Parts: sequence; structure tokens; C-alpha cells
Amino acid sequence: MRRKNKNKKGFTLIELLIVVVIIGILAAIAIPNFISMVSRAKDASVKSNMHTMQVTLENFSTLAEGYYPADLGVTVNSVRSAIGFPTINTGDYTKSVAGASAGTAPTGNYLLPGNFRNPVKAVNNAFSTTSAKPPHNDTNAGCTFYVAVGTTGVIATSYIIFGDGSKSLIPDSLIPGQ
Repeated sequence: MRRKNKNKKGFTLIELLIVVVIIGILAAIAIPNFISMVSRAKDASVKSNMHTMQVTLENFSTLAEGYYPADLGVTVNSVRSAIGFPTINTGDYTKSVAGASAGTAPTGNYLLPGNFRNPVKAVNNAFSTTSAKPPHNDTNAGCTFYVAVGTTGVIATSYIIFGDGSKSLIPDSLIPGQ
């Protein structure tokens, strides 16, 4: 005769259902928080790009006798020539801020760091020269915008930098001396 084992190990269906319900509740709380955290991280990266562009523009201004470029593709020597200063054909004097007025990454001979990329959508532009604050849309998400102020030819006397985050425009804008 067989003896029945009264110390049978295992889980009942009710116990398994309770565990599944608890995991579902935890997931329902955690997933929206995670998505929000990812969005905030992307916006922080756009703000970092805005600051990087500002530091690069101030470096440009130092090389260009206090002037800024009319767009991100203008070289330091172009500005120096326009204000009557001699051009210097070595080092950073031959560079522009980004190598082009807009793009997904800096190209050619530029002052921005080589890893300057769009943190929200890699296929969108990382930077762009514009004449006014752009609206938020899917095409602009993650882009850092440069608006030259007081332009005459290739020269600008000031600037404003805007950023477009993952869900809306970044509320901060950067200007010289800030």
C-alpha cells in the first residue's frame, strides 16, 4: 500500500493569482514613472546641448573680436574679415560653430564637440539656425536652435538659444552673459 504524503509542496491557484495581481499593480505604478523619468532625462540632455552651444558661441566670439556668426556655418575668419581684422589661417580661426547652418551632427571643420547629437530623435537635426523661436513639433524634437540677433552679413551682435524637448519647448533660453 502506498502512503500519501501530507507535506505536499507547491502553490495553489489562488496563491499564484495573488502574486500575479501584486506584480501587475507594481508594474502599473512603476511603468509611468519610468516613462516620465526617460522624458526628463532627454530634456536635461537638450539643456546640456544648449549650454554646450552657448560655450562654443562664446569661444567663437573670443576668436572673432566679440562678434557672433550670423549662422552656425559661418567661420571665425569670415567674421574677422567682415569687421576688417586680418584672417589667421591656423587653428580655430578656420572653423565655424557646427560646419553648417543645420544638421544631425557637426560636419567639416567645426568648434562644437564631435558627439553633439540629438538626444530625443537621432534622425532629427541636433542644431539649427533659425530666425525666430520655432514651434514644438515632432520634426523639431531634441533640436537646439540658434537665433542670431543684430545681423549684418555674416556678423551678429548677440544671440538667443532655444531647445525643443521631448514633449514641448524647453522654457529656458540662453543669451550672452548668462
